[in-house]
Amino acid sequence: MVADASSTYPELSVLAEKYLSAMATSGPSERTFSKSGQIQSENRCSIQMKRMEKVLFLNMNKRFLR
Repeated sequence: MVADASSTYPELSVLAEKYLSAMATSGPSERTFSKSGQIQSENRCSIQMKRMEKVLFLNMNKRFLR
């Protein structure tokens, strides 16, 4: 069934593979953890968790916002 869909929708197949597949390395999660440490620095130690999650989400996905 997947082979049929990929031949019918080749561009969608490429996008699905790129954005819906799991990462094989820990690199992306390590970058996210590092970025969260930068966001919640000494200067922002009182930042609320919900706000930090939003800032982190925007920061990690800013390439899609341009």
